[in-house]
Amino acid sequence: MKKKPGFTLFDLQLVILGTALSAVSPQPYAQTLPWDPNSNLVFNGSLGSGEVVELTSVTGDFTGSLGTGPGQVQWTGSGGFLSNGSNRIVNIGGSGGTLTWGSGNFVPSGEALILGTSSANMLDFQNGIDLGGITPVIRVQGGSIGGHARINGILSGLGGLQVIGTGNGMLELTGANTYLGATFISSSTLVVNADNNMGTSTGPLILFNGTLRNTASFAMTRNIFLNFGSGTFHTDANLEVAGIINGIGGSLIKTGSAQLTLTNTYFGDTVISAGTLQVGNGGTTGSITGNVINNGTLAFNRSDDTSYGGAVSGAGGLTKLGPGRLTLTGENTYIGGTTITAGALQIGNGGTTGSIAGNVTNNGTLAFNRSDDMSYGGVVSGTGALNKLGAGRLTLTGENTYTGGTTIDAGALQIGNGGTTGSITGNVTNNGTLAFNRSDDIGYAGVISGTGGLDKWGAGRLILAGENAYTGPTHIYSGTLQIGNGGTTGSMVGDVSNFGGTLAFNRSNDLGYSGAISGFGTIVKDGTGTLALTGNSGGFVGSILVNSGTLAVNGVLGGVVNVDADARLQGNGMIGTGIVAGTIAPGNSIGTLGVSGNYTQLPGSVYEVEIDPAGNSDRIAVAGTANLHGGTVAVTPGTGTYSAGTRYTILTAAGGRTGAFDALNLTRTLPFLDVVLSYDPNNVYLDANPLAFCAVTVTANQCAAGQAVESLGSGRSLYDIITGLPDRDAARRAFDSLSGELHASAKGVMIEDSRFLREAVNDRLRQSFSGSGIPVSRASGQTLQENRAAGHAFWTRAFGSFGHRGGDMNAARINRNIGGFFMGGDTLIADLLRLGIAGGYSNSSFNVNDRFSTGSSDNYHVTAYGGTRWHALALRFGGGYTWHDFETNRNILFPGFNNQVKGDYRGRTGQVFGELGYELPFKNVSLEPFAGVAYVNLATKGFQERGSIAALSSSRDNEGVTYSTVGMNAASMFSTAGGTTTRLRGSLGWRHAFDSVPTRSALAFSGGSTFGIAGTPIAKEAMIMAAGLDANVGKNAILGIAYTGQVFGNVVDNGVRANLDWRF
Repeated sequence: MKKKPGFTLFDLQLVILGTALSAVSPQPYAQTLPWDPNSNLVFNGSLGSGEVVELTSVTGDFTGSLGTGPGQVQWTGSGGFLSNGSNRIVNIGGSGGTLTWGSGNFVPSGEALILGTSSANMLDFQNGIDLGGITPVIRVQGGSIGGHARINGILSGLGGLQVIGTGNGMLELTGANTYLGATFISSSTLVVNADNNMGTSTGPLILFNGTLRNTASFAMTRNIFLNFGSGTFHTDANLEVAGIINGIGGSLIKTGSAQLTLTNTYFGDTVISAGTLQVGNGGTTGSITGNVINNGTLAFNRSDDTSYGGAVSGAGGLTKLGPGRLTLTGENTYIGGTTITAGALQIGNGGTTGSIAGNVTNNGTLAFNRSDDMSYGGVVSGTGALNKLGAGRLTLTGENTYTGGTTIDAGALQIGNGGTTGSITGNVTNNGTLAFNRSDDIGYAGVISGTGGLDKWGAGRLILAGENAYTGPTHIYSGTLQIGNGGTTGSMVGDVSNFGGTLAFNRSNDLGYSGAISGFGTIVKDGTGTLALTGNSGGFVGSILVNSGTLAVNGVLGGVVNVDADARLQGNGMIGTGIVAGTIAPGNSIGTLGVSGNYTQLPGSVYEVEIDPAGNSDRIAVAGTANLHGGTVAVTPGTGTYSAGTRYTILTAAGGRTGAFDALNLTRTLPFLDVVLSYDPNNVYLDANPLAFCAVTVTANQCAAGQAVESLGSGRSLYDIITGLPDRDAARRAFDSLSGELHASAKGVMIEDSRFLREAVNDRLRQSFSGSGIPVSRASGQTLQENRAAGHAFWTRAFGSFGHRGGDMNAARINRNIGGFFMGGDTLIADLLRLGIAGGYSNSSFNVNDRFSTGSSDNYHVTAYGGTRWHALALRFGGGYTWHDFETNRNILFPGFNNQVKGDYRGRTGQVFGELGYELPFKNVSLEPFAGVAYVNLATKGFQERGSIAALSSSRDNEGVTYSTVGMNAASMFSTAGGTTTRLRGSLGWRHAFDSVPTRSALAFSGGSTFGIAGTPIAKEAMIMAAGLDANVGKNAILGIAYTGQVFGNVVDNGVRANLDWRF
């Protein structure tokens, strides 16, 4: 029908019965009726063969809702549309509309429907279409994605469906169609939302440059044919294709954002323009062949192993899913990166093909299996592992960060290609070859294990900080291979071939290496730790630089060993040539270090030698010449007793010796041996010469005790103990402890303490001629004359004092405490001379802490005295005697000896003394210059200590000392308000000792000779002082108290005394 210009039918219902509009003429468009779109057009007849209803240039409202409302075309015939011919049945153009018939099916043949070319046409077919046994054509004449036809009815019958177009128009099928034939799409798009939109699943899908677009997710099992063109799957939702895809000269194109999953086989090429094409769905099916242009995502998801030999190109990425192994053997160039979510992705299958580009996020396994060499420059990250298979070499130049470890099953894995990139992390299980080739420095902290080897290429430094256990060989072709980086980790095993590079060790702790090193490069020892080489490296002919720490050669090491000034060489092995500026110490205890070439000892160097009492020593055994340019021999003696006359050979040189060492030091001195260096043309020796016991001492007492022990002779216990002392310091301490110094120093104590008796007598005589000790003046200026009326007097004095006499670099300091009392009586004879007697007791205790010695003495005193006065001149004199009972206790301590000895013996002290004084009275004070002299003699009886083999004995002995004293006495008297007379007294003087100042004792060990020991010296010069107060406590009694002391140099003594005088 055409709308005729200028003519319109309004509100017309046209009923066409039978063949009222039949066109028997073969020309189309035989009948034309004007028609208003607001009217209904009803067909209730039937069409004959070759008859056509053609709606052209329809502009009515065919874009509204479906149904039978105004403005729609309705077919009410019971037979529906029927075509008996081969021409088209309906040709619809314009903006679209809805075609609905009452009942029955539209039965097309030939080109059943032709859709117009409008860019916005939309035509809904509401009823079913019976395809019968034919395959009619629905032709899409262009249009756009926005305009298409939709068949909502059911397509049934034995036939198939052809959708053919010339543009981008689409036909949408929405019904659960049941037709049995094929679905053919050519140069157009078929839109479906379920598999049964395309009929039964047995009917194939044939794409001839056609597109299947799915708008909902579903799976289909029908087979697919791509015939001499491309077949496009546009996925608006996920689509799974389980059928076989046959591509006879065709290719598969994937568009749309959703995923297309292929779970069967496909043999053509593939283009992924968008979204994801997944091969397999987690099972054991799904494969493709041919090349893939990938601008989306190509995914593989199989649970078993599968291969893909095509080439993947484009900007898209590849994803490996599923636990199986995917092997890529094509030369892939896609740049969108690779993601391994599970399973393994293998590049190559043992041949010469298979590659990838771009980065890999690896959370499974990335494997390479090529028989030839290949490079990969991408970055591998993730938690997965890398596996190197195949005989070829794989070179990684990316900065890889994957953490799952690396396994080399065959061939070589090379890190870097001579530049500054290429790295790996994690551990490596190496059963092939692991190579590093960088021009800059790189560190690798992983652990390398396995039976494979390691190659170092490139000018840079490779630092291995892991505890490596690989057992294959290591080759250094260039640059530096460093084990450790100054810490406590980094190791290697296996042999090393050094072809001109550097093998460095840098550890702060000890490291052992048992492999063999060969070649001609350099070995460097850095770090503060000890590197112990136990392998046979005699084939090495390069240089060894020991820069720091210790190199212990306990195997064989060829080449030239250079030991820096801060480094050390030791061991029991053999070196090639040695040049030592630092320290050399053969053996790991006592042992021999061999030198197969020449040996040079440089100035400032140290040769450490250990020796033992059996005559064994460290030794440097040189097959060539030994050139000594100085240096020090540092000797460490082992424990035990050394014998004089022992010779130790510390260096031999078969080719001869030149030069000598500068010095000899013993880390500990042998007590009684003089160890010296000696030489002959081929040897250097240490000779142990005998040394007298006294020669090792530094004091006279040590020497005397040493000579006494030496006189005992070998075989005596004490002698043998002394000769077994570890060093001279121990010998000196032993001799000090053995000396019996306490006995000599105690004599000095008794002689010095004799002054307490003299002071008591002289003080009493001063007081007897004057109430204050000397004539004194009152504060009023009146002088008190001597009181001679009291002819008889009784007096008593208590005293105490503590002090010490310091040592003199021979005897040690002695500390002393004393306390006691005196009492006596005197009388005045002929009113001129006063005579008296007195007695007393005191106890002295003393110790010499440095000698672990203590002692005491009970002292019993008697004296007779007298004095007179002629005007201002006074004379005082007397004599005394003291008996001493000594007890001593000495702890004798030195290395290997701890004994205690005790002794007790008697002595006596006799003394005589005299003093002159001259009174100088003044208004408020009276002074008396005085001068005195005394002689003291101490005699001791012989004694024998008990308790040890070190006990001493002594014979009778005596010691005498003469003293002179000058000074000044002063006194002043005043009366208190109660009438008590009080006197202030003071004295200051200087005392000088004559004769032998140190006291001495003659002592002997059992079976030995007598030796003399000096005690601490008596103070040769001393300042003496006193200050006190006397008061009358009755008519005839005086009570006084005073401080006394003496001091000079290392002599200090302080005391206090109290006295009571009673006259009658």
